[in-house]
Amino acid sequence: MSRIVAIGGGMVQGENLPIDERIVELTRQVRPRALFIGTASGDDPEKEEEFHSHYGERLGCRTDTLTLLRDRPPADAIAHKFAWADLIYVGGGNSLRMLKLWRRLGIDQLFPIARDRGCVLAGLSAGALCWFRYGYSASRRYNNPDNFPYIRVRALGWFNAAFCAHAVIEERLEPFREFMRGQSCVGLALDDHCAIEIIDDRWRILRSREDAHAERIWQRRGQLYSEVLADENQRPLKELLQR
Repeated sequence: MSRIVAIGGGMVQGENLPIDERIVELTRQVRPRALFIGTASGDDPEKEEEFHSHYGERLGCRTDTLTLLRDRPPADAIAHKFAWADLIYVGGGNSLRMLKLWRRLGIDQLFPIARDRGCVLAGLSAGALCWFRYGYSASRRYNNPDNFPYIRVRALGWFNAAFCAHAVIEERLEPFREFMRGQSCVGLALDDHCAIEIIDDRWRILRSREDAHAERIWQRRGQLYSEVLADENQRPLKELLQR
């Protein structure tokens, strides 16, 4: 069973509590083993502590972290951490750097193994876009925060869609719509406090705030279309990804 939750944004520390509770529920474990991967934030110790506090102390998980930029363990130890986890949560940050490093180290090859054995895969921002074909990314701002272009980042490619995080709160929605004019797949724009849950071939929207925006965007015969995605029961994934 494939179980993935991609969150548009918000802090790990309680802002998305209903979504986080759902992620834990999906493991079907009383005290699930939760692994945090903070590559995108540069293995920021504060992000790791937030995860231990929220998913460990508050949500009752047994937590661990995988660092790849700081104190990187050997390959067999990395594989062991993946095999140990009932839940893998990927943090936000620089998605371009994260995906490049994952590919260089072979981390991208470990995720499908975890997925296929039933591990829940979740994350926010960079940790959300990574499951899709492309991410609409602000990774260049880490080099030039005052003047940077949004870029298309090649992600893991499990779902034929481009994903945009922080769609409204960071005013990305309109430029993302224009970006989608040149794409051959659908676009999914999610704001903070909003997530898409994909279980096998079904999907639905989750929210921790009622007004959190989710939108599907696609191009057909030169015309751009969009629709707001409401909270719903699970629906067929092929309909979501169809242009």
